[in-house]
Amino acid sequence: MTEPQRQTDAPEFLALRAEHGVVIRPTRHQDGNEDAMIVAYAPVDSTGLGMVSQISARALFSSLITTSRVVLLLIPALLLVGLALLRWQLRPMVRRLHDSQQRVRIGLDYSGMGMAIFGRDGRIQEANGALVDMLGFPEEELRRLPSVLSLLHPEDLEQATWSVADVFTDLSGAYCAQRRYRCKSGDYVWVRLHVAPIHDEGGVIVTAIVFVQDVSELLAKADTLRRDHAFLQAVLNNMTDGVVACDEQGRIRYQNNLLIDSKRDGAIRPMDVDEWERDHILLDANRRPVPMAERPLSRAFHGEIVTGAEFLVHSATGELRQLQISSYPLHDAQQSFLGAVSMSRDLTEIRSAHAHAQWLAYHDPLTELPNRNKLLEHAEHAMVRARRNRKEMALFFLEINRFKAINDTLGHTVGDQVLVQVAARLRSSLRGAETLGHVGDDEFAVVSESMPDVPAITERAEQLLHALKAPLLLGTQEIHVSASMGIVRYPADGDDVSALFSRADIAMHEAKKKGYGQWALYKQGSYARQRQMFEMEGALRRALDATEFVPYYQPKVDVATGRIVGAEALLRWKHPEQGLVAPAEFIPILEDTGLIVAVGTWVLNTVCAQQTHWQSDGISIVPVAVNCAVAQVQNDRFVGVVQDAIDTHALDPGMLELEITESVLMHEPERVAALIAQLRARGVTTAIDDFGTGYSSLAYLKHLPVTALKIDRAFIKDLPQDTDDLAIVKAVLLLARELGLRVVAEGVETAEQLELLRSHGCDAYQGYFYGRPVPADEFAALLRQQAV
Repeated sequence: MTEPQRQTDAPEFLALRAEHGVVIRPTRHQDGNEDAMIVAYAPVDSTGLGMVSQISARALFSSLITTSRVVLLLIPALLLVGLALLRWQLRPMVRRLHDSQQRVRIGLDYSGMGMAIFGRDGRIQEANGALVDMLGFPEEELRRLPSVLSLLHPEDLEQATWSVADVFTDLSGAYCAQRRYRCKSGDYVWVRLHVAPIHDEGGVIVTAIVFVQDVSELLAKADTLRRDHAFLQAVLNNMTDGVVACDEQGRIRYQNNLLIDSKRDGAIRPMDVDEWERDHILLDANRRPVPMAERPLSRAFHGEIVTGAEFLVHSATGELRQLQISSYPLHDAQQSFLGAVSMSRDLTEIRSAHAHAQWLAYHDPLTELPNRNKLLEHAEHAMVRARRNRKEMALFFLEINRFKAINDTLGHTVGDQVLVQVAARLRSSLRGAETLGHVGDDEFAVVSESMPDVPAITERAEQLLHALKAPLLLGTQEIHVSASMGIVRYPADGDDVSALFSRADIAMHEAKKKGYGQWALYKQGSYARQRQMFEMEGALRRALDATEFVPYYQPKVDVATGRIVGAEALLRWKHPEQGLVAPAEFIPILEDTGLIVAVGTWVLNTVCAQQTHWQSDGISIVPVAVNCAVAQVQNDRFVGVVQDAIDTHALDPGMLELEITESVLMHEPERVAALIAQLRARGVTTAIDDFGTGYSSLAYLKHLPVTALKIDRAFIKDLPQDTDDLAIVKAVLLLARELGLRVVAEGVETAEQLELLRSHGCDAYQGYFYGRPVPADEFAALLRQQAV
């Protein structure tokens, strides 16, 4: 029910109050239908009157409703006409839009660029063929993925800096990254992603698009390129040469570590060729800076080739280094200029080593004295000066006595110290025009350029030898050394420097024969004898190889019975041209050269083999004596060599006797006594040969396990006339009898001598009275004859 209107609110009153407006009043018609009255009111200007007008709403809108019905009937038709007209107008635009979309899609597909459109939920709404081909997923499967992010590798998903929500809230804007996408096969490919939102005309983000580019091959190529570059850089960095290169603009593009490390700041700075050259100052041989235009890299940059140029440069530590630099301009296949490269090689150590090697070639590193080659060269120059000035000069050649014994007993370290101190002693005694050299292991030589005569030379020799008289002090140990000296004069003893050195060596050996600490001047004829000995040595070596040596056997005869009780094997040399050579001519050479050891071993084996052969032929053999030289006895394997000969030929040790001279015995008496004892224990007997000619102590004789003494022929040959010889023979026989030793007399040539020996109790003898030494077959015949 409508609330009654107050009278003061009626339109009439409002109009009278100069107000205007429109009100709607509800009403009901007589037919019972509700209606509304539309009442308008307003004042009439300034008259103080008001005007009110009303009309029924039904009456007001009845014509409008009629008209609306007509219009509503026309709207569908108008819409159809409008749509047709709009379609006709939009057809070219739609066609152009479709063509554009097709071109974009085809372009993306053919470029391999994948594309996908996704919505706010992250699900892919559309994907192009390139993406399908790239990943192997059909488009339907891509659409079924929970999110476009589902394709990311798990590790990449964790590192992702954007989300779907960020794209649609416009927080991230466009996004670009390199990630791994999963393929249908389960493999992953590296892709480059470009994500961007899509806005409508109102600026609202409606969808987003992601462009996907497969960069696996690009990355593989980039990795290959990186590895190739790293490989090349590693190769260059490990080169022993410094390398620097510039491009065609003159910019330094590369330096390897060798050059980088040589810089004081240790870093690569952008610079051009001129700046690089200023930063690396080169010096010439006179240590003056090389002008810029003459520096290798600058020259190569201007088209010049530089090879093997040598310069000096200061290193980062200030050390002066010597470099060899080569520089080349660089061109491509079309000969277009690319730049220049410079390579520097540090020759400092090489040149230092070369200089040291040259020094070593002419000096002894131990004593730092000139070596033989250098002293020969110096002597050549000295001879030229002496010849030009008509002066005489001398060469003093010294050898330290018993130096091998020092090395063997005290060690090579002590031996080296001895050489150093001897060199110092001799150096300190030099005079102005003299040069000292270390020309051999234990040999020194002094070239003296001004020696007027022999007295001056001999006086100088005494002075040099005197320099070694005082003992050498090695730590707390004193060592006494001496030297033997040979002296030659120029031009008296020759005008060839090599010949002078050889003759000085010959003279030195002559001095040795006088005893230690002596000197000797070279004598004419010594060289010829030395040469003959050298040739003889070669012939003896060939004789050993060719089995030209042969043992002869001289019987040892029992004085009482006249029977053969033994023999001495005496070496003979059957020279192919000279026939039998006397032992006195070659035995000393065998001893001097050391060949006596090899020849002595051969004799031992030959005698043992011959004994065994005779025995197998049914001959009743007798002990055979073999002479042993000093070098054989000094050999550490001496006892073993004897035992090997016996064992090899299965000989009874009692059938072998060794003869050792007194000189051998006295060389190292205790050691020799021990060797004789070892041999005696093995069944081999030993006799002292040439007894009475040496200076052995009788005190040693009583302790030696020898079985016999041999009286030298020097005491027999003048018997019985020489009473002194007779006294010596009688004394030896008496001594041997007291010591229980057998005595064999050598060189018995007469019956009278034999009778004298028998009367004084001599056991056996050998000599021409019974017979000369004979070959093996003749001695075998003597044994057979005796057995009959």
